Amino acid sequence: MRNNSYTLIFTSCVTIVLGIILATTNDNLRERKEINEELDIKKNILYALGFKQSTDNQWTNEIVESLYNNSVNEIYLDHKGTVYQKQEYIEKNPLKIYQSMDNGLIAGYAIPIEGKGLWGTMYGYFAIDAENFNTVKAI
Repeated sequence: MRNNSYTLIFTSCVTIVLGIILATTNDNLRERKEINEELDIKKNILYALGFKQSTDNQWTNEIVESLYNNSVNEIYLDHKGTVYQKQEYIEKNPLKIYQSMDNGLIAGYAIPIEGKGLWGTMYGYFAIDAENFNTVKAI
């Protein structure tokens, strides 16, 4: 039987080696993770605004980027309600609203929402129809 110092040394070495491997992997995948998070947000916005993917044709990253860039406008509001097209003009915490365009006409708006869930804060998008602002397109 081995003594306690062997167990502590072995456990420390394994912990240090695995910690280094995890930190290196996390650092190397950081950019990819950020790109995937951005694409997931865009997919959720497109879904809330009524864009559906067919069962035989799944959305690829290129399709999501193209659909988002061609069909969605980002509008920024400051705390006074002034509308800006770019975030650079706003100093603190702008409200970002997503406007859906269909053949040059405004089809709907998506507004980011958040609320308390069972294990933490939940985030999503609340989309309304642009015709009467009384019809919910999706959440």
